[in-house]
Amino acid sequence: MDKACTKAHLHYIPSFNGLRAFATLIVMILHGGYGYFRGGWVGVDLFFVISGYLITSILQAEFLQTNKISFPKFYWRRSLRLIPPLLICVVLANILWPYTLFDFAGSNREQATLAALFYYTNMVASNVNGNMLHLWSLSVEEHFYFIWPLLLSFFLLKASARNRIIILLTAIALITILRICVFQYREQLVFGIFNIDPYTFTICRMDAILIGALIAIVTSRPGAELPDTLSNKSALILFVCFSLFMVILFTLSSQNETWNNGGFVFTNLLCATTVLTAIASPDHPLLSNKVFSWLGKRSYGTYIYHFPIFLVLERFRLPHDIPNLLLITFLRFGTSIAIAALSYAYIERPLSLFKDRIPFLRRRNKVALPKTN
Repeated sequence: MDKACTKAHLHYIPSFNGLRAFATLIVMILHGGYGYFRGGWVGVDLFFVISGYLITSILQAEFLQTNKISFPKFYWRRSLRLIPPLLICVVLANILWPYTLFDFAGSNREQATLAALFYYTNMVASNVNGNMLHLWSLSVEEHFYFIWPLLLSFFLLKASARNRIIILLTAIALITILRICVFQYREQLVFGIFNIDPYTFTICRMDAILIGALIAIVTSRPGAELPDTLSNKSALILFVCFSLFMVILFTLSSQNETWNNGGFVFTNLLCATTVLTAIASPDHPLLSNKVFSWLGKRSYGTYIYHFPIFLVLERFRLPHDIPNLLLITFLRFGTSIAIAALSYAYIERPLSLFKDRIPFLRRRNKVALPKTN
């Protein structure tokens, strides 16, 4: 592997907090928009690109310094970060389940709980998952976290820089074709409560994550630098990108045939451009401001806690009553963010202190990696 890596790969990027906050908010707007905001799903795509970039950057940096990747270390840190809030979400969802008015038949609390705990929500029919439906994206990311360090360590990082790029571009192209094919034959890919859905199935959604990984690998090559335009014109680029996100939010359903038949390539590129701009401007004043930074650090909790809360509060909404709608919306967002803030303060941050405090991590791989997102 080339013994060089750009600085952007090795330091904390405050601008990513702004992107996480934005992505979470538009997903919440989708779930609380009563059909008026159809394209909030693009926030998940943005999360996927960020995840692909960050995880690949971290693993690359470790491989550069130690010539290997510590799998126990990686999986321990990911588990410590992701599983405790997930358990709280599952408990919360189970508590609220009896008080939730589902507008679809077939919800099954036991099946939904098992799928959430063992990360296969994305392969279970959406109507079964009830108030844990949104956890499908965690399943996709967890599958990526499981296999990606192995692929990098034993295969991809041992290839030349040129071959790494070719392999990833080929994989993204093949996934794009597969995703379109799955959309065409989705009705034949149902097996009881399980199905292969182009929107949620792991392989079909690896395109966005691998685009993030590609960004990490391309920009880590010796002498590779991001174009000056991305930093010099960052305000204009972000304005255009966020404007396009707003157009998508108001107009583009995840069921749109044009989007499912390949249009998702353009939304993936939109997310990639936004992430590249954040990398080129790691301290962008908009993305790294105090409000966005605060929300971004709590975005994981906000995302996983909000959906059960949104659904249970729907029972208190009165039709054709604007003040009631505003109140319910305020309670939905406020309660979700408040619980996420408590989770971050009393569970996520304290547990993060233990990410290196296990015996085999103290004895092995003592290389200290720079702070990351």
